[in-house]
Amino acid sequence: RGLENKKYDAMLYVVEQSEINAELAIEQSRTVKARRKVNELRRSNEVLREELENTYGEGFE
Repeated sequence: RGLENKKYDAMLYVVEQSEINAELAIEQSRTVKARRKVNELRRSNEVLREELENTYGEGFE
């Protein structure tokens, strides 16, 4: 019976680790998506700033 408990505990540990790894992968994916969005917005802001500087001069802020 002790051996069965050890096997069960080991299997439970593996399952828990798998769940943790899956959650981590999901969060990493969300982070990548958020970084992409930030970079897109940063590029968009830079284009807008250039357009405003071209229209109103370099002193525009």
